[in-house]
Amino acid sequence: MLAILNRHLSPSARTLSMKPGSSKCGAGCLASDVTQGEMSVLRTSVPFLLTLCLAAMSAQAQAQDDARQLFERAEAAATEERWTEALALYNRAYALDERPFILRNIGVCLRVLGRHVEALSVFQQLLDLTDARQARRELQRWVAEERRAIGVLTIQVAPHEARVFVDGELLDGGGPTRTIPLDPGEHFLLVEADGFPSSRTTVEILPGERVSRHVRLRLGPVLRFRHDMGGSERVELETGGTTRTCVTPCELPLPTGEFTISSGRAQRSFPTPGTVSLDVELDVGWDDTAHAFYTVLGWTSVGSFVVGGTLLVVAASTLDDGALGGGLLFLGLAILTGAMAIPGLGAQAEGEIRVLRDGTRVAGGELVGGRF
Repeated sequence: MLAILNRHLSPSARTLSMKPGSSKCGAGCLASDVTQGEMSVLRTSVPFLLTLCLAAMSAQAQAQDDARQLFERAEAAATEERWTEALALYNRAYALDERPFILRNIGVCLRVLGRHVEALSVFQQLLDLTDARQARRELQRWVAEERRAIGVLTIQVAPHEARVFVDGELLDGGGPTRTIPLDPGEHFLLVEADGFPSSRTTVEILPGERVSRHVRLRLGPVLRFRHDMGGSERVELETGGTTRTCVTPCELPLPTGEFTISSGRAQRSFPTPGTVSLDVELDVGWDDTAHAFYTVLGWTSVGSFVVGGTLLVVAASTLDDGALGGGLLFLGLAILTGAMAIPGLGAQAEGEIRVLRDGTRVAGGELVGGRF
């Protein structure tokens, strides 16, 4: 306590000394250079620090007393083999007073209750706290026994980003392989991933058993997207405030509720489509530049054909070689520009989304009775 007080005293109070050469000051007399302010700080600091120390000691004593009472209640419950109650009381006692013997009793309760994974962790923690040879031998024996009692579950999952839950607890980490030690008994597994139906199953673990499970999530009904000209187009599928994207040709899970498909200048909304996989054919439409380009090509081809035909007629009637050459030139231009305009013949300025089932267009893409 004196050390605590000394740390909190002001520097001037810690270095109080008798002035050299002063014969009038007796033992314990303060030096003449100590001011009244410093004396005042000293007189007020010491009682305050003493109060803090006494309060801390009182709180610690109260916590230890509460821990002792909880420990006694836990001992009584353990004597009557009420292990769950005893474990709860030991945990409360240990939270107030971290004594190794309380932690040891927690481990014993966990062991009796069959919670071997937690018991192993407690006994390993105790090994780090214990130096006594005999106690360490006993703990090492318990650690070995708990390891033999624990089973190990290895789960191979696909897709690799799937989330794995065991008895409602999310496993840390990712990748195709997840490994977790488990207590003997039945455990519930849940594997889920965005865009896939989840997988639910149970697994039985025996003491010391190593069990492997393979879980592959498979897509249910899907929307298969393709471009009508075989090109690559970005598709957006919006449902329930969530947007998924892909680039044609591609597949996305069939939503269970209303959804909207958007691509290029085409957009279409649909109600609940049922449970049948569907093909979606996209005509994304022209943008303004493409529209103007194909329009110019089309009209150039038509005009060239008219001019070329006229010149050929003139050449046939007049036998004019110049008219014949010009007519052939314009017909060639008509063929060239017409060929260039062909890709735009089937497209629309606003685009269209056509829905097919088994390769057959379904009611022009409209819905029948709310279902495809």
